[in-house]
Amino acid sequence: IATIEALRSLGAKIKIQGTVARVTGVTSDKLYAAHPLRCRDSASTLRFLIPIAALSRDKVIFERSEMLAKRPLSEYERIFSEKEALFINDKDLCIKGPLTSGTYRLSGAVSSQFISGLLFALPLLSGDSKIIIEPPFESRPYVDMTLSVLHKFGVRAELENEFTIFVPGCQVFSPVDEIVEYDCSGAAFFDALTALGGDVTVEGLTKSSLQGDKVYKSIYSLLENCCPTVSVKDCPDLCPILMVLGAAKNGIILEDTARLKIKESNRADAMATELSELGADVFVEENRITVHPCRVFKKNAVLKGHGDHRIVMALSILLSAIGGEIDDAEAVSKSYPLFFSDLSSLGINVELYRR
Repeated sequence: IATIEALRSLGAKIKIQGTVARVTGVTSDKLYAAHPLRCRDSASTLRFLIPIAALSRDKVIFERSEMLAKRPLSEYERIFSEKEALFINDKDLCIKGPLTSGTYRLSGAVSSQFISGLLFALPLLSGDSKIIIEPPFESRPYVDMTLSVLHKFGVRAELENEFTIFVPGCQVFSPVDEIVEYDCSGAAFFDALTALGGDVTVEGLTKSSLQGDKVYKSIYSLLENCCPTVSVKDCPDLCPILMVLGAAKNGIILEDTARLKIKESNRADAMATELSELGADVFVEENRITVHPCRVFKKNAVLKGHGDHRIVMALSILLSAIGGEIDDAEAVSKSYPLFFSDLSSLGINVELYRR
């Protein structure tokens, strides 16, 4: 919803009919934001659209929720400073282009969304560009997905080596009809019910998907027989549900977890706090999380969702087995508004109420 509203504000026409979105694009020379772009809680909307909005020579205002305003934009702030372009990061964000072609250096350890955002905009410039990614290059599957989508729309961007992307200028996006594949991140929560002793079949996932989170099935298999050590460098969004299953099974050690502190919440500390409320032993380090198996969970506890959709969903899966309550449960609306409805459809007793 946030992305659709923001794109409309930039001049695109989008018509929703059932599960189909019909999009009529707007050329970069016609981009004009007469009203602020409302990004709500969506970091991807904000980070994807900053470079696109910077194709214009006009000032563009981005409105954000208080939570989103705390999420880092340091990579763009530095780039705009180097290009001597306006970037005022206050209560609202104000930027002013135009974006120019050239060499862009980005940290690969903050968020792949900065890289994807530039990949959407740089092909439209008059000159060629390069994106140089400073290692470690984390969440790389998301960049691979972006390159794949660009290719479908007739736009070329190529990896010159492991850390350099060459983006030719003067390109044009071609209209296509495309089916959006199902989301492995959301599917992981329902497949976790089977790992906890249920019998749930998740259908429709694409075996050839580039989504980093598709590895969840193989990790779930490991949890059945041992305490695995797993790098979440390419799948950080799986951490909450992996922590839940680690506590319920044989434990788990998660590595490359430093970025969890800059998600919707400090996910490592938040999950450790809530699992500890249930009797689990969790040890959080700078770039590593150790979850010990919990043989007896505390029942009917009142947990906090920390305003984070993935924490609420992960804790809900665990509470489906032991019972309990979660405050801030409405946070699921960010990525999965029908989550509790789908959970109820499986025979799980869910009661939603206001305090």
